Amino acid sequence: MDQLLLALLKLLPKRLLTRLTGKLARVPLPVPLNEKLFRVYGRVFPVNFEEAARAPFEYRTLQDFFTRELKPGARPLDPDPKSVLCPVDGRVMQTGCIEAGTLLQAKGWRFAVSDLLGDAQRAASFADGTACTLYLSPADYHRIHMPLTGSVDALHYLPGHLYPVNRFSLHRIRNLFIANERVVLFLTTPAGPAAMVLVGATNVGRIRIAVDKIPRRQFRSGAFQRSYPGGIAVARGAEVGCFELGSTVILLFEKDRVRLALQTGDITRVGAPLGFIA
Repeated sequence: MDQLLLALLKLLPKRLLTRLTGKLARVPLPVPLNEKLFRVYGRVFPVNFEEAARAPFEYRTLQDFFTRELKPGARPLDPDPKSVLCPVDGRVMQTGCIEAGTLLQAKGWRFAVSDLLGDAQRAASFADGTACTLYLSPADYHRIHMPLTGSVDALHYLPGHLYPVNRFSLHRIRNLFIANERVVLFLTTPAGPAAMVLVGATNVGRIRIAVDKIPRRQFRSGAFQRSYPGGIAVARGAEVGCFELGSTVILLFEKDRVRLALQTGDITRVGAPLGFIA
């Protein structure tokens, strides 16, 4: 049965399905249908409407709802200046050391950091470093924030498939994270160089970047890179991007720079400590 489901998943027109979902998500919904729909969604997935910046009836499209902002103060930043903040709401899928230039996906499968980043030279700087993989569910707040005060020095876009990122796929599709579409942000922080990888998935119609205005057509034209001489300064906890629906963020730090405080399975919230500068 697993082999059949996997074969069907590979045959599924995931990119077409994602585009259709994206178009539907941008269709304006009439009042009161919008509120009823989002209330039902909130019962299926445990959405906390109390912390959202707007009431359910104020969201006119699904996309508007999925990318919702939170009320001021809903995600206070940990006051310890040495704490590395969680960049997203979600759950820890994997955490630990980068071993022989590879990261753990699941059940002993490992994948190359150089393939994940699309840059062997930059990947080498993370040898024996630490990494954390965070999964965002359909219920989660989908904006992505800066873990430390610093700068975005470069951006790499790597096109790929749009396999779903869930337990089924993680345990059945090798190299899932390097097979899927992703945006890589290279950072300079008080904990040294870091990388934040935003991984696409089925029905993640777009990965928005808040620190740079990139035309959508550029993403459709294939892989590209952008460098920012001097870096784009970003405050600790500031927004750097957004998923339209949900997916995965992978954070990488150099060796002995960060001591992670979370374990696999832990729930994360933006602004809470992910770890501490060593």
